[in-house]
Amino acid sequence: MDLNNIDSSYLKYLGIILCFIYNLINKNIIFLVASIFTIISDYFLLLTNNHIIIGLITFIIVQFTYMYYLHTKKINNHYLLRAIIYILIFIITLIIKTNIETLLALLYFSTLVINTICSYQNNNLFIYSLGLTLFIGCDINVGLHNIMSVGTIYELATLFMWIFYLPSQVLITLGGNKDVES
Repeated sequence: MDLNNIDSSYLKYLGIILCFIYNLINKNIIFLVASIFTIISDYFLLLTNNHIIIGLITFIIVQFTYMYYLHTKKINNHYLLRAIIYILIFIITLIIKTNIETLLALLYFSTLVINTICSYQNNNLFIYSLGLTLFIGCDINVGLHNIMSVGTIYELATLFMWIFYLPSQVLITLGGNKDVES
């Protein structure tokens, strides 16, 4: 559909809702919360293409929910690293006087990257880790899509962000319903 310029937004959104339903059926509270905030994020970023700040904040909540999941048994404890990165992001955004959207995007993306690294340290979470890795691929393409306004890179990024995103959400949903090893 995307290759033929047919709007597939509602079909894509249905995929995210199916991930939510899976988490609801499995009664996994952590991933149910993450799914709810993912639905909210995608509503604002995909369906309305408006309220980017709300979409970013709710995706940050999703990443913090994943961080909680990864740290429930005190493994992969990288709180100091996270704190240093968050402080550096805040200082850099103050120095270059950037907008709130850039600050939120940097906070969100750094949390996603650290969560991904932490997830690979747990052998029980390979599918989940792969999902987070695809999520990074999606967000790199979202960044390229937003930087470029036309051209081949813009067109490819527009296509690849969904080639990565929906599979990432399915893998996170399926792989995240595992117990974190102590």
